[in-house]
Amino acid sequence: RLPCDARCVVGALPPAGPPSHFQLLSSPLLMAGRIAWRSLSAVIHSTGRWEKVRLKNTWYDQSTHKPALKSANIDLNTVRTQKLCLVSWNIQGNHRYPVPRAQSILEYILEGPTLPDVIFFQEVKPDVRTSLLNDASVQATFLATDAEDDEFFKRVPFANMALLLRERFPPSYSPSAQNPRALALGNVARVDLSDSRRRNALCVDVVVPSVPCRTVRLVNVHFYSSRNMQRYRAIQLKTAAGVLRASGCNAGVVAGDFNSIDAVDDALLHEHGLVDAWLAVHGKADPGGNTWGVGVAKRERPSRLDKIALLGLQAEGIDVLRPGTIKVLQPGENAAKAVPWSDHCGLRCTITI
Repeated sequence: RLPCDARCVVGALPPAGPPSHFQLLSSPLLMAGRIAWRSLSAVIHSTGRWEKVRLKNTWYDQSTHKPALKSANIDLNTVRTQKLCLVSWNIQGNHRYPVPRAQSILEYILEGPTLPDVIFFQEVKPDVRTSLLNDASVQATFLATDAEDDEFFKRVPFANMALLLRERFPPSYSPSAQNPRALALGNVARVDLSDSRRRNALCVDVVVPSVPCRTVRLVNVHFYSSRNMQRYRAIQLKTAAGVLRASGCNAGVVAGDFNSIDAVDDALLHEHGLVDAWLAVHGKADPGGNTWGVGVAKRERPSRLDKIALLGLQAEGIDVLRPGTIKVLQPGENAAKAVPWSDHCGLRCTITI
């Protein structure tokens, strides 16, 4: 049984995903109400196959109605802070040549200067998911969501996906002087956003070993587009913000394609108590922060559709990653044409935990 306004949210649009893969959330802080538990996987070098890794239970315990991780009296002033680098990119799944474009984006991200700890992709088509999971660099370097099956890539045009650096999130975590930066992994889940395209918030929990009672939740989102969908974007952001405030979570990040089209969208972050990382670092929404329509002819002006929003964390730095192009030779043509990797730029943000 959901609160009255939550029932309205769920009923506003067709439900996301096959109902059998979602279960109702009992936490009153999660207003949209349905969740599907997922996994992270790593390639086992001896077999070359993706296998699920063990995760800590960090979500709200529905049997006891208490956080899954017990609190402890720890002086946070004595805990060493860590940096986490996150890259988020909408790879424009509905455009031509999605696989070579996505591969170019991946190669650009991996060129550095340093590897990100977390990569969030939006608009990942089924063939792009397969390409990412088959990529040798990904297999050697990252953990991946949705390697166990393609359930959330069926009957949808595209979905979101996450990669996590193996060095930072070792599959079998144990505290070690050789890897003081290692972080433990909590639950992975998809929370229903009541979207007609069956989009959902992909959540990955991170546990800092020195403070095992505190969970940092990383949320990958892709909200409704177009101006007339603003009220639904507001509902979706409310759901994502609620995920960060659910029992058992102490801080977090919501990153991805917010489709922030106008000032009403921009005001929603403050309304829900989230900090816009770009504004926190740069102080203003200058043109340098635009992530869509940059350097190309569009009917609408360039804008900052993509964002990284924080709760209880601090942004150390954030910059925009500009897309390049691939060369494509069309049948019957002599000269190759340049096709942009995406109509979106990426964002790279360094966060203090």
